[in-house]
Amino acid sequence: MSMACAKILSDELAKADPGSYVRLTAHWLTHGDPADDPGQSADPRLGALVASAAAYRARALGQEPPAWAWEPSRILPSFWHPGEQAFFAWSLAHTPADFLGHGVVIERDSLESV
Repeated sequence: MSMACAKILSDELAKADPGSYVRLTAHWLTHGDPADDPGQSADPRLGALVASAAAYRARALGQEPPAWAWEPSRILPSFWHPGEQAFFAWSLAHTPADFLGHGVVIERDSLESV
C-alpha cells in the first residue's frame, strides 16, 4: 500500500473534525496515489470526497480516474458543501468537475495546499 494511498485519506477524514476535511484533502492532492480502492466509508459524504479527490488527482497526473472512484455508492444524491453555507453559491460555481460529479462542492482554490 502506498504511503499516500486513498485509504490513508479515508482514514484521516474519518478521524478528523469536519472543519479539517478540505485541508486534509488539499494536502493529499499534493502527493496522493489514487489507484488503490480505500474501501467503503461509513459516511457516504466522506466516501464521495475521497472518490472525487482520487479522480481529480488521477487527471492531474495525466491518468484515467480509477474505476472504483465512479461507483454509484460514491456519488451523493444531492450536493454537499463541507464549508460555510454563505459561500455555497461561490463554491458551486468554482468547483472542479470531478468533485461536482460526486456531489461534493469545494472551490478549486481551497484544494490547493499551502
